[in-house]
Amino acid sequence: MRLMLDAEVLKAILASNMSERECLAALFTSYVETAKLTEEEAVEEARAKHRAVVEWIASSSEKPRSFLWFCDVFDFDAGSVRRALQEKR
Repeated sequence: MRLMLDAEVLKAILASNMSERECLAALFTSYVETAKLTEEEAVEEARAKHRAVVEWIASSSEKPRSFLWFCDVFDFDAGSVRRALQEKR
């Protein structure tokens, strides 16, 4: 089973010097909050997150935590990543 990292949890992790235990606690809390939702609410939340991520990837912003910023940090070619994602759809 693959669990996705919630965007708000990721922002909190990146904005701080969280310990590994704090990161795990944030992830656990995120998963518990998702489990509290009805299936319909979870589906709508997932759709909204998907739309936001697609917009984030398409953005030309180079601000910290933007798609291009992450690509630079991890030494990924943004165009190659975008093309690979397009092929998966």
